[in-house]
Amino acid sequence: MSQDPEIAVIIPTLDCADSLIRLLDSLRCADRSRLELLVVDGGSTDGTVQRAAERGAKCIEAKGDRAKARNIGAANTAAPVLLFLDADMIADPGLIAECVARISDRDALIIPERTKSGNNLWARARALERDGLSGDPRYETPRCFTKNLFNRAGQFDSSMVGLEDIDLRERIIRLGANLGWTKSTVTHDEESVGFGNYLQKRAIYGKVDSTFKRRYPSAWASMRSPTHRLKRAVRSARSYGATKGSLLIAALILQRGSEVLLRLAARKRSYAC
Repeated sequence: MSQDPEIAVIIPTLDCADSLIRLLDSLRCADRSRLELLVVDGGSTDGTVQRAAERGAKCIEAKGDRAKARNIGAANTAAPVLLFLDADMIADPGLIAECVARISDRDALIIPERTKSGNNLWARARALERDGLSGDPRYETPRCFTKNLFNRAGQFDSSMVGLEDIDLRERIIRLGANLGWTKSTVTHDEESVGFGNYLQKRAIYGKVDSTFKRRYPSAWASMRSPTHRLKRAVRSARSYGATKGSLLIAALILQRGSEVLLRLAARKRSYAC
């Protein structure tokens, strides 16, 4: 008689076969007898589903946003622990075992996130910022939850596109959740993310920024502090040397300045409606 899995790893996908395979390969050393891999695919045409199935993942096809895909994955597992990863991540070898061990006396776990240095200036600037903010509770969000807490909190909110992780974090904090941290990390593989890609994502996030500010004003103010972000980035940039570090900081300021303009434009449109 087969036992229910101890933990389910839920991964939303859409045309990301190559990056997904890198993630699944990074999970190979985990004890697969008590691990369930769930890929929730939004209609890929690049072989994502087939290649995921070849590596033992259970694949569910369901179109919709990332939050909806995650909720569908959670509803399709009997595992008491849920770990939500993105297809462009690579997990440390001991991540699964640590999550299973650490969640035993916690409600949710924050997994520090790093970014693989990109192959263009904009991606490297983004990696610099993310690494500077790694370990800061204002910016890190839980990725591993007990299923009980996840359901009590109301799961991910599909209306908070791009900010659904942070929105859920604020809701579980209000529930008095006992949060922990792992030593294991996940790494974002964003080598080829360019300036245009960055602005596209930020434009999407900007659409719900005013809603997030209204729901969680203190969290919003803390997260949007440009001074704090810049100080952390400058600290990280020191390891690159004066010239390269200064160039990355300049690119980061340009990125963030563009994001502010997009956010203001989105807010102006929402007021016009």
